[in-house]
Amino acid sequence: MAMQEADCDVIGRTAALLEEQATVYAALLDLSRRKQRVLTQGGLDELSRITRAEEALLWQAGRLEERRTALHGELSRHFNLDPGAVDLQSLPARLDGAERERCSEVLDHLRTVSSELEATNEVNTRLIQQALSYVNFSLQALARLGGGGATYAPGAALAGQARSLFDRRA
Repeated sequence: MAMQEADCDVIGRTAALLEEQATVYAALLDLSRRKQRVLTQGGLDELSRITRAEEALLWQAGRLEERRTALHGELSRHFNLDPGAVDLQSLPARLDGAERERCSEVLDHLRTVSSELEATNEVNTRLIQQALSYVNFSLQALARLGGGGATYAPGAALAGQARSLFDRRA
């Protein structure tokens, strides 16, 4: 009886952990969508707040992944399989009834959220790259204006070349 309870416990803990992971990734997706709005509308303070919140959630996701990795070994022992033979995709097929349904639902939700998060992050990456290109273009234009050729002092005397506002090595 104790073995069956322990077996059910590892499955229950795995399902609960997957639900926690789905919750964290859903929160990351929400932040990623908010970041997308900020990137298109501006707002450095809000972008900074979102980035700090993302960092905290990513740290939490890392801790959950460590726990999931530890549970992976328990699952392989539970099913008496080589650890390489147990993966999340095949887990529901190894379960019965309510456990199978619970794991299938949470894995479907996790896949959906992960896919949406990946797509949103790709768009955000392109937006950031476009913003950086614009900033670089602007800085180069300012550098050309500030350092381009001779200037004349009052009375039409040659004053020499103007200095750039920015260090071009940066």
